[in-house]
Amino acid sequence: MKHLSEFTDLTRAQVEALLECFDFLRNGYIQVLDHTYVDSWVILMKHSRNGNTLAVVIQRNGYYIRKNRVLQKSVVIKDTRSRYRLFVNSDMSVGVVRTSQGADVNSVSS
Repeated sequence: MKHLSEFTDLTRAQVEALLECFDFLRNGYIQVLDHTYVDSWVILMKHSRNGNTLAVVIQRNGYYIRKNRVLQKSVVIKDTRSRYRLFVNSDMSVGVVRTSQGADVNSVSS
């Protein structure tokens, strides 16, 4: 299975937000804008049939989603120490791998 895209050094909040974005894409939304600002990443989408618009604003510790300019969801996740890699396969499936463990997580060795 070939990777089409790969995102690295993501927080858990960023991974969860991107997973929601890929779900929107599978359900008829089309990405119209993707822009990174100093502390946030904005992804705008439009539905291919009904014209609804989504704005997903992703930050290190959370994200929010607006549908037709009305807040639909707001998520805050405090764990910003662990890092993840998210990859999109050629069949549009998405995989996530934790690349580093946060300092607040206990590790167990065998």
